[in-house]
Amino acid sequence: MAMALVAALVALALVCTVRMIRTAPEHRALIERKARDLAHIDQLVRGWSLEEQYRSWLEDQGSWYPADLEMMASRRLGAGAVSLTPRPAVSAADGWLSREVEMVFADTSFEQAADLLTAVESVPPWRLKWIELRSSGEAGRGSVVAILEALEKEQP
Repeated sequence: MAMALVAALVALALVCTVRMIRTAPEHRALIERKARDLAHIDQLVRGWSLEEQYRSWLEDQGSWYPADLEMMASRRLGAGAVSLTPRPAVSAADGWLSREVEMVFADTSFEQAADLLTAVESVPPWRLKWIELRSSGEAGRGSVVAILEALEKEQP
């Protein structure tokens, strides 16, 4: 009886060993896939961390509202030189709104337009999202259409 029990245990151990050897590649593949997934999650967390740092920086700067584009345009180019069309604000993240403004320079020097677009990158920064230049036939002049976006703190 004892020999039969020993033989059964040896047979069971042998079956388990063979099964483990056969399934080892599957287990290795599973572990590698989980490691890749974990690396991807870590990469996403780092991206969120950078976004959170940027939001904290904006809040520390007191950046509740973006800089006044109309005032900046009239100071640099004169009143009425630029047409501003605000677009509806869109909720961004954690109490922040993404605001867009379309700036249209009807007939201007490209240098003046570039100067103004560079100046609007102040704290809090407006960011150039899209731009279209149309030449007027005179060198260095034409019309400019630019879309700018900025973050604005949502007021309770």
